[in-house]
Amino acid sequence: MADHFATPDPNAGHRQLGEASDQDGCGVITPMTPERPDHAGDTAEYLAFVRRILAALRRRVVHADIDALAELFALRADLDEQITTAVAAVRHDPEAPASWSDIGRAAGMDRQNAQRKYGHVGGARRPGGQPGNLR
Repeated sequence: MADHFATPDPNAGHRQLGEASDQDGCGVITPMTPERPDHAGDTAEYLAFVRRILAALRRRVVHADIDALAELFALRADLDEQITTAVAAVRHDPEAPASWSDIGRAAGMDRQNAQRKYGHVGGARRPGGQPGNLR
């Protein structure tokens, strides 16, 4: 009967990081933080959204003055800069670097043209690779 009045353990039901969980009876370690969501599925939706915005912008520019057209050209330069940055990021991804063939296929060109266009980005030398001007 004395057990009914015992002071409860304040850590009961709580696990330390990496401590095995006995909930399933197998002693499987359960991660403490949820996995990151995979954004690959909603990337297509986001790109469709961006395309709709660009189409709406084009319709507005058609009815505006020449300064609006200049802003549209500036937007293209911004987009080109973002593409160049993205190419460097996927090319030098430590987990799974993209090949020039992969980048060329994504850009709708062969690997030589992709390397010629984007080979200068992302630093002068990759670990174990050639200098940037020889890639």
